[in-house]
Amino acid sequence: MSWKPKIIFLSLIVLNLIVTIVSFLLIGFLLQELLDKILFSLLTLVFSLIILGVFSISFYLINKKEVNKNYVLNNYIEKIVAENGLGLIIISDKSKIIWASEFINQRFKENVVGKNVTSISKKIETMLLNAEKNTTIELEGFHYFVNYIYQSNVLVFKDVTKEVSAIMQYDAEKIVIGEVDIDNFQEYQSSLNEEDLFSIQYKVIDMLEKLVKNYNVSYRQYVNGKFLLITNEETLNQFIDSKFNFLDSLRAQKVEEFRLSVSIGLSKRGNSISELMELAKDALRQSKSRGGDQITVWSKNEKPIYFGSKSEIAINPSRTKAKDVATLLLKKMEDQSITKVILYGHIMADLDAIGSTFALSEIAKYFKKEVYIQNVIIDETSQRTINKYFTLAEKELFIKKQKAISLTDKNTLVIVCDTAEIDRIENPEAFDKALIENIFILDHHRVSKLPENIEYKNTFIDTGSSSACEITTEIISFMSLGKIISKKAAQFLLNGIYLDTNQFQKATSSKTFAAASLLNEWGAQVVESVNVLKMDIKTREIVDSILAELREIKKGFYLASYDGPIPSEVVSIAADEILRVSGRKAAFVIAKSSNGDSYKLSARGIETNVQIIAEAVGGGGHYSAAAAVSNESLTVFTDNVIQAIVSANTEIA
Repeated sequence: MSWKPKIIFLSLIVLNLIVTIVSFLLIGFLLQELLDKILFSLLTLVFSLIILGVFSISFYLINKKEVNKNYVLNNYIEKIVAENGLGLIIISDKSKIIWASEFINQRFKENVVGKNVTSISKKIETMLLNAEKNTTIELEGFHYFVNYIYQSNVLVFKDVTKEVSAIMQYDAEKIVIGEVDIDNFQEYQSSLNEEDLFSIQYKVIDMLEKLVKNYNVSYRQYVNGKFLLITNEETLNQFIDSKFNFLDSLRAQKVEEFRLSVSIGLSKRGNSISELMELAKDALRQSKSRGGDQITVWSKNEKPIYFGSKSEIAINPSRTKAKDVATLLLKKMEDQSITKVILYGHIMADLDAIGSTFALSEIAKYFKKEVYIQNVIIDETSQRTINKYFTLAEKELFIKKQKAISLTDKNTLVIVCDTAEIDRIENPEAFDKALIENIFILDHHRVSKLPENIEYKNTFIDTGSSSACEITTEIISFMSLGKIISKKAAQFLLNGIYLDTNQFQKATSSKTFAAASLLNEWGAQVVESVNVLKMDIKTREIVDSILAELREIKKGFYLASYDGPIPSEVVSIAADEILRVSGRKAAFVIAKSSNGDSYKLSARGIETNVQIIAEAVGGGGHYSAAAAVSNESLTVFTDNVIQAIVSANTEIA
């Protein structure tokens, strides 16, 4: 009942009481001679109270009926709201719950009144702190869309479990297409008999048949050593959760001393089957370019995810790819429309980047091209070597990125050495004005992502090679231009090989020794390379200071973090020094860069994949040698590296 009817009703009662009293007083005046005044007054008072009581009881009964009516209506409304998956919470200015609907209490299985609303979910706390209008949360198997009405301090919870489940089911059933490739199968075809080849394919097919039996998977072999895989995202997520451990049984098998492995590229979230097929091929190519024996999961709008890499893939001695790239590069050099050549090494160029770009600059000069090397950020060892051996004219080869941008056009040949990632060279616009067919990449690192719109035939990424200088030597030999290479260029190529192999102590193969032998024929001297890499007294003292900070993170994994500014190459030297002690599997050194604006991680491993640890903190590199750079504080960066070391599965299966 509203207040206005109540006031009117009370006014009538009072008026009636007044009339009654006045009436009895008048009657009493007339009968004063018959009755005693005191008795009459008492009778009047009693009668008045009786009348007042009657009206009061009537008012109470009417008001109770109205209250019951409102209570029933409120319960009915709350029941309807709850049945439609809605709950309300009213909070104070200090985020304390002062009222909650029955739906909330039932879902949370307790009375939440008096508690802080942020105790329900961290996401609600974030929403309130950031003054956001809504968020989604998951609690005890239910999904809620939470809308915050700021003006009223009200939170509205909408149960969207059915909608979320429908979306999740839709996503789970989306098609995933995969390409499976037996690593080094072409090499097996040339070196194994038919029976062994059949055995290799049988073992891979047996693994795939087990997948068909245990998962929602189908496959077809479309050519020897290559398979097409079809599944859905639900199954893919199961593979991801298990880190594709079904491959471990394959890795444990051998045929004629060859350890078996496969590379897999998986694609999802494409707009069409044909797009998924192309993405799967790109993903497989990525797995191959990273050294094989791993899986790349590629989505159209997401960063690639990598799995595997538990072992370093066997070196493929085939030189077909190198010969093909050499032929294409030679044609470009002979092309009269190509008037300029710009060579790029990675940021903080080392002897490997400098050696490969300088040698190719001599090839470009031989063909009368206007040639430049776009590198001005160079490590101290390389800068010291350049200052010692280069003439003034050779030093003028090096240009800044602004000049490279202005020089690049459709008549420019762009060659990137010792990296395949655009964000690892000084000029992010290196490819913008050049024709796609005029861009070449020569690298030996496992890449995180290949540049877009680069012709695959123009890329030579061989993770089995020790260095970019080894690759460049091989390319030049296939061009039959070794005779035009100067002794200085040959020496710088050998310097690069010596640097990246730690003087032939790691990452070497028969091709590495063949390249070194060829460079020796071209005039390079081993003693010169050894002298270039010798530490001076100051460097030795810095390395000793770093090693004083060494600690074991887990068995065989050692980390040293140093807060002083150190040349980039010295950080790498320190990491190599750590591994000189028997029983150590991996070494990680963190130190401040020379300019003091960031920290560098240098990682080295023996039969241990340190690349995936570097990638976990934003870096990358090679199976046994990787690096990362961070602008975080030393403490934060070190903690992140430790977490990556502890959580990574890096050892050979």
